[in-house]
Amino acid sequence: MSIKYELFDDLENKKARLCKAAVSIFSDKSFNRTTVQEIAQKAGVGKGTFYNYFASKESLLSFLLDCGTVKLIDYVRDSIKEEIEPRDKLEKAIDSQLEYFNKNHDYFVFYLREMWSYRQGLEDQIFKLKEEYITIFENIIKEGKDSEAFKDVDIETISSGLFGMLSVASSHWALFSSEFPLENINKSVKEVFFNGILSG
Repeated sequence: MSIKYELFDDLENKKARLCKAAVSIFSDKSFNRTTVQEIAQKAGVGKGTFYNYFASKESLLSFLLDCGTVKLIDYVRDSIKEEIEPRDKLEKAIDSQLEYFNKNHDYFVFYLREMWSYRQGLEDQIFKLKEEYITIFENIIKEGKDSEAFKDVDIETISSGLFGMLSVASSHWALFSSEFPLENINKSVKEVFFNGILSG
């Protein structure tokens, strides 16, 4: 797979450090309770350096969410390229989303919390999820529906529902990983989802 797990390794060093510091703090104490000074201090830079890269804490939040959304989209798209059958593609897409969340645990604790609690200014990230990421599921389900591998379902509803199921299940895992092992979530999601979608 050509797309890597790492979220910020392609950024300039100080910007990457600020992003990693922010994710670490946000995942622990939330965006609202975190100050720019705390982020800069954890990143090992001056407060002024923060403003060389981001106009505000809100612009940093927007950047972090956009970065994660783009990387998730690229990673899942890349993961299904070699699969032919619709079911194999969908299983691989599920595997890849959960796998990516697992490899970036702190980030997705923060990501899921922010994306599921509406905040002014996050419309672009939510739209990107709808138009680019959930479309991956829509295309696979349409392919399966057209080939009669899947039932005749409402593609948009089922695709959004699958994303929601994965995201909520992932949030339980992220917060209570000892009680919800990721492999159990993967198995359970597939069992419930495919038993309801496969024809025959």
